[in-house]
Amino acid sequence: MTAWGEPADPAALEAAMRRFWEADSEAAQTRAIAETLAVNADFDAIWRRLETGRPYSADVKTGRRELARNNRDGQRHRYSIVIPKSYRPDRAYPARFHLHGGVSGAWRPPNQRWPNHPRFPAPIPVTGEDWITVIPSSWGESLWWQDSQAENLEGVLADLKREYNVDENRVSLIGLSDGATGAYFQAFRNTTPWASFLPFIGHPAVLANLRLGVSGEMFPPNLANKPLMIVNGVHDRLYPSHTVRPYIDLFQRAGVDLVFREAPRSGHDVRWWPAANDTVEGFIAARVRQPYPEWIVWQTERVDRYNRAHWLIIDALGTTANDTAFEPLNEVVPPRPRPVLGVSLNAGSLRVQGVTPNSVADKAGLRRGDLITALDGEAIDTPLALTERLNRADLTRPVKLEAMRRKKRRELTLSFPEPPPDRGPVRAFPRRRPSGRALAVKTGNQVVLETHGVTRLTLLLSPAVFDFEQPVQVVWHGRTAFEGQVAKSAATLLKWAARDQDRTMLFAAELTLDAPR
Repeated sequence: MTAWGEPADPAALEAAMRRFWEADSEAAQTRAIAETLAVNADFDAIWRRLETGRPYSADVKTGRRELARNNRDGQRHRYSIVIPKSYRPDRAYPARFHLHGGVSGAWRPPNQRWPNHPRFPAPIPVTGEDWITVIPSSWGESLWWQDSQAENLEGVLADLKREYNVDENRVSLIGLSDGATGAYFQAFRNTTPWASFLPFIGHPAVLANLRLGVSGEMFPPNLANKPLMIVNGVHDRLYPSHTVRPYIDLFQRAGVDLVFREAPRSGHDVRWWPAANDTVEGFIAARVRQPYPEWIVWQTERVDRYNRAHWLIIDALGTTANDTAFEPLNEVVPPRPRPVLGVSLNAGSLRVQGVTPNSVADKAGLRRGDLITALDGEAIDTPLALTERLNRADLTRPVKLEAMRRKKRRELTLSFPEPPPDRGPVRAFPRRRPSGRALAVKTGNQVVLETHGVTRLTLLLSPAVFDFEQPVQVVWHGRTAFEGQVAKSAATLLKWAARDQDRTMLFAAELTLDAPR
């Protein structure tokens, strides 16, 4: 007998569940949920069927496919997927989303923005037989750091799951340059679907630029929910690694699990990737998403979106007398400026092509056509070696530079201006609206909450980690906010299964609470 006193028809339940998994719109999902509930199957039968997931077919296309989807407002987003030739429907495959750079301007096919093209000449293993590759597209009308792309990426992932057996707990997000900015954005704003983030040759401070149309505010504590691997080139003309280091320090203070690598001989490129490929692969393989993490920290300035992390939802913002005094965690100490010699060099050589008027080089007497050979008595033979040697030099005293001019050796004296004093801490990301932060820790059937600026929140409870036969207790600011039995709901179960399209993360109850006064 079912929970409602009527026998369940297994065939009817299976047919309803098939339509549930096939539903590709909110309206279709609503109809499928109603149909499934009308079968009168008991909760456990629906739970088991959701955990089993879709009946995937072997008769699907493999290799590269060019696809498209529409956002709710009709905006069309095209993307590519690459399915392993050896794809089997009985195996759950990891997925990797690759976010390209160069997003300003008109739309171009993703394969014209992703390596290998001249800006990123190193061979990068984007595709493989052990994972599914997704290459979405961003352009001037839909940037990686905007609401439209947040909706698009979730939609692409949901569409992928409908046709292919995706391992929900091994979906990684990799980005280059502007794509790295997009990876940071997702880590700050929408952590739930992802297992790990790999922003390469990008800079999180791009998201602090109010002129770029960034959707909302960035909160460093949110990065603590998922691991990051970050790589920057020492000689990157846009985002040199020393300018990223203060943000790495901030993220580490926020408790972020991260790996940071500085590529010593790289600029704004990925020449370092082949040598680091084993490290990248090891990072991805070791970072498996926990669908029901034991603790969550989340901060947001809005409650209509970007207000959820897994089983925690922030519903209302406002201050209370019991607010926890969290550390703000939004300051960085800017790096000291690097020395500027004031020359341009012929590509790959130390032959001077031009000298900036009134620069250090100009005042020392360096001229076009000179060939730089040594600095402070140390021979140098590449522009990279010159930069590295300058960065190590004591610039508070005169620095000797040797150069060849018309086959004659010349010794010049470089006098660098006194460096500016170290700046104090500055705000990492702008704050324009009040926000709320919540820290939730689950132990057994108890959840302990500490919040600031949050007046109402919802906890999503799963039978996978809560014992619904026993009372649930929620302690908020040291006071019992709830204690009692919670009923499992098939309607709630189906609602969140439709929302998340995730057989490994299922919720049977919503517990909405107001902050204790």
